[in-house]
Amino acid sequence: MATYALTRYTAAVKVGLLGLCVCAIGAQADLQRRIEINATQEAKWNPVDDSWQTPHQLSGQLALNTSGSSTLKSYLHLSANSTEPHLTLDKAYAKMRWEGNRITLGKTALGWGQGTVFNAGDVVTLPNQPSPLLAPPTDHRWLGTFQHPLGRFSFYEIAVVAPATSEAIPTASADQFTVAARHQFQMASWHNNQIETGMAWQGTSQQLMPYISLQGGSGLNWHVSARAEIDNHYSITRQLVTAGVYGLWSRPQSSTWNYRLETVWDSAGATTERANGYWYRHLLQGSLSLGISSRSSAFAQVMLSPIDQSSLTSLGMSSNLRQGFTLNATLSLGQGDVDDVFSHRRTGAIAFRSNLRYAF
Repeated sequence: MATYALTRYTAAVKVGLLGLCVCAIGAQADLQRRIEINATQEAKWNPVDDSWQTPHQLSGQLALNTSGSSTLKSYLHLSANSTEPHLTLDKAYAKMRWEGNRITLGKTALGWGQGTVFNAGDVVTLPNQPSPLLAPPTDHRWLGTFQHPLGRFSFYEIAVVAPATSEAIPTASADQFTVAARHQFQMASWHNNQIETGMAWQGTSQQLMPYISLQGGSGLNWHVSARAEIDNHYSITRQLVTAGVYGLWSRPQSSTWNYRLETVWDSAGATTERANGYWYRHLLQGSLSLGISSRSSAFAQVMLSPIDQSSLTSLGMSSNLRQGFTLNATLSLGQGDVDDVFSHRRTGAIAFRSNLRYAF
C-alpha cells in the first residue's frame, strides 16, 4: 500500500508540474508559437534477404514558449507522427529565477559533463543500453533542479530526475528516481579552465556514480571526463573515460569550418568479442562540418572501432530552400566483418535518409 500511495503521489506531482507549465505559458503576454511539419523518407539495406526497406513518416510538432519575463520562462512541445498517430508530450517545463538562483520544473533535457557524442560526465540521464551508439546520451525526463551561483562561472546544482519511460506522465516509485549534485568552477591560476565535479545516485540501478569533467581552451578547445559506477556493495562495476578536441575556423565569404574529435574508453566493453552486440572498450569519432553560407551546410562523420578496425561513415547536407522550407539528407555506410562493431552485414549499415521540414 505504501508503494502504491507513493506511486500515486509522484504521478500527482508530475501532473501538477505540467499544470504549472501550462499556467506559466498562459500567464505570459509574450507568447511565441512554432509549428513544424516533417516528411521523412529512408532506404535501408537488409543483408538477410538482400532487399531494401523504405520506411517513410509524416510528423508534426507544436512548440509554445514565453520570453516576456526575466524571472519566469516556460516551454511546451507536443508532437505526433503517422507511425504512431497519438499526441506525444516531448517537453513541458517552467524556469524561474530570483537573486541569481535558478529553478527548473517539468519535463526537459539535463546535460552534465562535457562531450557531444561521448560524455562520461552524463550521470543524470543515462541511456538504458551501455553503448552510446544505441541511444542518445541525454533525453527528456521529468525533473526538478535548483542552481545557486557562487561567483563568476561558478555554481552548485542539485537535481531530482524521474526514470526514463515512454509514458507521458510516468508513475515510477520514488526509489527509482535519480538524485544528483554537482559543482562547477574555474581556476584562475590554471588559464581559467573549467572544472565540474559531482555524483549521482541512480535509483533504478542502485548505483553511486561520482564523476569529474575538465574543459579548457588555451590554444585548443578540449575536454576530458571520467566516472566510476559503484554498486551497493561498494564495488566498482564500471569505469568510463571520454575526451575530445574541437574548434572553429572562419573562412572568407561567410563559410565556416567546424571540427570535432572524441574518444571513449569503457571498462565494461569487450576486448576481443562483442558485448551486447555493438560495444567495445574503445571507440573514436571524428566530424567535420562546413557552413557554406547562411542557407546551406555539409558535414562528414566517421565512427571508428580501433580494435576490429571497422567504421561507420556518414555524409550529409542541409539547405534552406526558401522561406520556412529546409531539406536535410544523410548517407551512411558501415565497413567491417560480420562480428565487428560496424559490420556491413547489419541492417541499416547502408542507409539513406532525407527529410523535408516546413516551419512557421
